Amino acid sequence: MPPNLPPKMRAYPKEIKRIAPEIKVFSNFCPEFVSIVEAGKFTAPKTYEVAREYLKPLKDAQIDTLILGCTHYSFLKKVISDIMGPEVILIDPAVSTSLTLKEVIIQKGILKEEGKGEENYYTTGSPKKVEKTAKIILHNDNFKIKKVNLKELE
Repeated sequence: MPPNLPPKMRAYPKEIKRIAPEIKVFSNFCPEFVSIVEAGKFTAPKTYEVAREYLKPLKDAQIDTLILGCTHYSFLKKVISDIMGPEVILIDPAVSTSLTLKEVIIQKGILKEEGKGEENYYTTGSPKKVEKTAKIILHNDNFKIKKVNLKELE
């Protein structure tokens, strides 16, 4: 594992090695992917260019499975799949995160299955920036975005 990886990027390799130490794990830091997704440029030519550069070491290593290590990366699945090829399995943790959230909502009795609900999103960043990205992703503007301070939630 490269020593310059941010601590949160060490979680998957560490856990995989704990469970199956014989598995070779490769990690790659892809910071531009977040800004690409937030700009809504999911399949732009520049996105392919950046993705080819980031994915080259993984492709050269002939990996067979790729974990999308950030929920932003779900929006780049097509590009990543196109570059890595059909022989590489993509694992998208955003799917299981969504299912886990649904379970929590059901357990707390706050799932609204009927009628019109209100969409509220929260960010620690800029609500205006998130709103712009959300409109692109959600294809509507019927939601509210509120800024939160994580220290207030402790």
